Amino acid sequence: MLTELPDKIESNMVVTLSTEQKQLYMSYIKQAKSEMKKFNENDNNRMKILAILTKLRQICNSPTLFKEDYKGEVAKLEVLRDILPDITENGHRLLIFFTVCRYFERKLRRNLQIWELSIFLY
Repeated sequence: MLTELPDKIESNMVVTLSTEQKQLYMSYIKQAKSEMKKFNENDNNRMKILAILTKLRQICNSPTLFKEDYKGEVAKLEVLRDILPDITENGHRLLIFFTVCRYFERKLRRNLQIWELSIFLY
């Protein structure tokens, strides 16, 4: 079976946040700094810091994970929309790994229908 698989071509892409994502990120940074100033030195603040980092990561992955009513662009999905036609038109297949699977699965299914592309999600 392994001999039937094509060679793996791996591409890592750096995606810049959309303008709206960047604004939300910077706004939350301000809020987080304010919260951190209130930390008590005697307390173990690791969980609070982890929560802040998790929220920043959510904004980077997709702001709707952080703010449900977010209506701006999601940079990762925009890049995906831009590269998918070239890949599929040339008969290639694409394997995408997401760290927040359920969210991206729903969002990706919806967008692929709009972009008229088929997908297999496992």
